[in-house]
Amino acid sequence: GLLLNTNIQAVLESMIFEPKAFNRGSTEDRAEPASQQVPVPQDQRRGFFGTSQGLLLDELLHTPDAILRPLVNICTSAADMCLGDYTSTFAPLLLFVVRLTVRIEAFLIHIKETYPEASSGESRDVFAATELTPALMGQLRVFLAKTAVGLISRWSQQSQKSDDIVATTNFCAHLALIHGNSAVSGALFNSSNPA
Repeated sequence: GLLLNTNIQAVLESMIFEPKAFNRGSTEDRAEPASQQVPVPQDQRRGFFGTSQGLLLDELLHTPDAILRPLVNICTSAADMCLGDYTSTFAPLLLFVVRLTVRIEAFLIHIKETYPEASSGESRDVFAATELTPALMGQLRVFLAKTAVGLISRWSQQSQKSDDIVATTNFCAHLALIHGNSAVSGALFNSSNPA
């Protein structure tokens, strides 16, 4: 319900996609020892908390389930609220969740393409996937490819019948976003898991 507020949506997007401090080396490459002081002094935070690839990519590499599990819950909850037609208050919520999910899925695609061993599950050093990670990634793809496409396609047809060109264009743009990742993600993720 809170994500119906566009200001809350903007805050969530800012937090998720904020790159944070840049640190040239990865956590494993750092020569400096872990801080012995909590909280870490302000002048030392860049060295301890900075990443070389951005915060979201770092989180997806090291703790993917901490991002994926809540995202699956958000997707499911948003879809469950979408009972009305294309003018429903919940249609913009689903579109926001689709944009958020597609962007995060693009980060996962980057990880899978950049670190091939992540796809085989052989190396936990590079991509710290758990046994649950492939299922969560599959659930996100199923949400996008089936649930979201179904709802948005229905809304697109309704808006076309109502000659609402702006809404139709918006829905078609979101369908294009979903299908933009689908060719790559279908080959990389197990999308046979039900949402």
